[in-house]
Amino acid sequence: MRGDLTKYLFIDSAVDNGRVSLPSQPFSCIDNETMAFTLLNFTMRRNWPQINQTNNRFYIYLRNSQTFYEVVLPAGDYDDYASITTALNDALVATMTANASLATEVQSITVTFTNSTRMFVFTIQMANSATATLNDVEIRCYHIKDGNVPTGVTREGAFSDSFEILGANPLKRDEDKNSLLRDSTNAAILYSQFPASLSTLDALYLRLNLELGNYESPGLDMFHRDGVQMQNSSVIARIPVLNSDSTVRKAHEIVSYEDANDTY
Repeated sequence: MRGDLTKYLFIDSAVDNGRVSLPSQPFSCIDNETMAFTLLNFTMRRNWPQINQTNNRFYIYLRNSQTFYEVVLPAGDYDDYASITTALNDALVATMTANASLATEVQSITVTFTNSTRMFVFTIQMANSATATLNDVEIRCYHIKDGNVPTGVTREGAFSDSFEILGANPLKRDEDKNSLLRDSTNAAILYSQFPASLSTLDALYLRLNLELGNYESPGLDMFHRDGVQMQNSSVIARIPVLNSDSTVRKAHEIVSYEDANDTY
């Protein structure tokens, strides 16, 4: 806190999950006094894998039977796009092996990665006995906060950041469309709409259970419906997470922030 009187708070989050109760007398205001909180320093171990339960689920969808088949990427840190491409192929094989009804329609879906565009390419091969067509096979990524979830889609898969990993279009409600683009001359090929990513967490947001007078867009709160209006916020600071490649990840296993006299 700063002003005529400054007090520093040193908080160890390992004790009671970082919760503190401020003594009322030294932390009170009277008359026209005001109180401000400023984050000066923050450090935390990056103890989560970049691919995890928040961003590792997407779906193979068969339009003719209106059936979803969930694909789950194994959690972990992937050093490059070659390793995550291998994981995607393994996950697709595992899904097809576990679902006989899918295997009767689709023989294989293989993934390659194009470095120059940073996009994935999915190539579909139909089974000999298939009743579905190539145009019936889609890849869908959902990011539904609230509202109806399609039948066959899990709660974890309905609100996932997998679209950022695949460079796909997120379906934010029960939309009937493909998350990838289909090649106009070859229906067997689906490809990313946007550049892919190895991670989805850009920053940590530090919140306080106090009235701060700050505002945020609804996209920062999973419990509020998306929209254009601003809403009251308990966010006190945004801490960037550097994790774009293996070199950065190894150098930044500790997420850190130092105040640079910014607006926080």
